[in-house]
Amino acid sequence: EASDRSEREMLSEIGKHLEVDAVLVGHIYRYEDRVGVAYAVDTPASVAFDLHLIQVSDGRIVWTAHFDETQRALSDNALKIGTFLKGKGQWMTADQMTALGIEDVLKSFPKK
Repeated sequence: EASDRSEREMLSEIGKHLEVDAVLVGHIYRYEDRVGVAYAVDTPASVAFDLHLIQVSDGRIVWTAHFDETQRALSDNALKIGTFLKGKGQWMTADQMTALGIEDVLKSFPKK
């Protein structure tokens, strides 16, 4: 917790220096590209990250999102058909999966 607090304090100071209201910070926990090609893989892409929006004035985290996914064959998990279709029915790269993940987590961002 102490290291989280010092990171937030540092980011708040940077935000104050830049004269912004908030700072968006991300942490990448896993970024493994597929081994294979779009139509056949030995190992699928796997990505995990989180994003935190930090309010500069007090260092408070005002929004958090998390993404953690390893692509699986549609036959292994029919519930993930949305990801399968977004990937155009192919095995995605880690870059493609990350882009879809960012798009997905931003849907949870509060709208005013």
